[in-house]
Amino acid sequence: MFLRLVIPSNDRIILPDIHGRHPSQPQTPSLEPESPLLSRAVVPIRENGTVPPGITKPNPSFHFLVRGSTGSPSLCRTISSAMILNYPPPTLIDNGESSSRRIGRGTQRTNAIPVINRYLTDKRFKDNDVVLIVNSDDFWFQLPPELMLQRFHALLRKNNDKLKKVYGTVEEEGTPTSDTIQKHSQRIIFGASKNCRQSRLYDPACIAVPPSTLYPDIYGPHTDRSKDKSKNRPRWLDSGVVIGLAGDMRRLYSQASQLAGHGGLAISEQQIMTLIFGEQEYVRELERQISPPSQLRRLAEALGIVDRLDISQIRLGIVPEQRYDYSMGLDYESELFFTTSYSENDIEWLYFNNITKLLSVQLEHKVPRESRLNLPADIEGYTDTPFPRPSNNEISKTWPPYNPRVDFVPNKTWHEVPLAVNVHSTSIPALLNINSMTVRSNSLSVWWKQMWYHPWFRAMLRRYIRFPRGTSSAVASMLGASEAWDMRGGVGGVWTANNEWMAWSEICEGFEEEIFGDGLGPWGSENDDDDN
Repeated sequence: MFLRLVIPSNDRIILPDIHGRHPSQPQTPSLEPESPLLSRAVVPIRENGTVPPGITKPNPSFHFLVRGSTGSPSLCRTISSAMILNYPPPTLIDNGESSSRRIGRGTQRTNAIPVINRYLTDKRFKDNDVVLIVNSDDFWFQLPPELMLQRFHALLRKNNDKLKKVYGTVEEEGTPTSDTIQKHSQRIIFGASKNCRQSRLYDPACIAVPPSTLYPDIYGPHTDRSKDKSKNRPRWLDSGVVIGLAGDMRRLYSQASQLAGHGGLAISEQQIMTLIFGEQEYVRELERQISPPSQLRRLAEALGIVDRLDISQIRLGIVPEQRYDYSMGLDYESELFFTTSYSENDIEWLYFNNITKLLSVQLEHKVPRESRLNLPADIEGYTDTPFPRPSNNEISKTWPPYNPRVDFVPNKTWHEVPLAVNVHSTSIPALLNINSMTVRSNSLSVWWKQMWYHPWFRAMLRRYIRFPRGTSSAVASMLGASEAWDMRGGVGGVWTANNEWMAWSEICEGFEEEIFGDGLGPWGSENDDDDN
């Protein structure tokens, strides 16, 4: 039996080379050792914080898109939490109306894929730019953009090394035979979900996707085997949030746009993206299974050490010369994104100076493989504290007028603020996707008030608008101003897909209490301003 497992049979059927028949080479250049976004680049910045016209940006840009355009507390929490952490000014992707001034309360959100696809074809997007896209429904930023970008590139390097070991390399077209590239790569990362929402039987999106990288018993003996979806390891695509290199994102959304308009079918973005990902992974697994196998892997699969995907029931017609690989992958361990659906009980807000709680929290959650919870090195080494102190130049700004009472922020370190932690993976995500119906219906305001910045949220947003230049050394060394992430400038508002600028107050006025919860009244005319 052992010999049968490790020695390939002579009657093995050799099928055609799947990879040779279907293009999958990456569009984007080779990955840099470190994010080129964070490398030093000298660009002149005018006194008002904008970039002079005609200046060519020497390093890649960072673009932040928000799907949906309904003015709501959800949208305002998303864009405001991004602002206080110095993310690029967001671009709202609406339903494609000629004037984005339709944005406001009650606008119905439709499938934004065609609009995003058209927007990504703009010449301002270079192939190695980074694009972050989120829904408008309560995505709460927790960590600064520099940390998200560092983790994104680190994940790509780690996952591409794994893909190279599994699938190997091929000769690059148009180059000498000595030049090879890996067959499959990862350039796009989606959020990961514990639930597959596709309805078709034997759907590749549910069956062919790889197992999670978390331990097989991360939720105890019933991990992945219980009807309780909260005990599933995240392994299915959640289209609510995605980050990727612009060249690959353009290619993905071009394909998604074709599917969105195919036959006039009204299918959601979730269905389209999971379909593309499922077909990608089905073709990859089919290729792996018909290729000369690794004998160690065959033995590991037979002994149950490595999960084996059973794709025998999937009936997917493989069309010659059609692309199925779009360099997609998932963030299984919540290093970038934490998806709350069926995961409400996985999260805890922890102070990293409370050693007693850190030592007991995994036992409380019945984590079978306890590990020491430490503040990650990237947060530990981040150059700024959560609340940088105001400078004299900032205080002298005229609007909104500086008020010591309204604008007070504490002097705390990252060890002294409550950070949302996935106690099973031990990660501190940069972004929380609040898509759990349980949380949204029962505990949304409770969760929101636990975010580390909530008690001082209004003060931090006022500070951002009063003094928009990035305060961290990483931003300062990059371009000298955080609003130059994508060269358009702008602070205290959002762009639209039609390149119109909208001030924060145009979208969020009237939602102050749901956002700040401090009782200080309307934005810009806070109750305490009379004390100034």
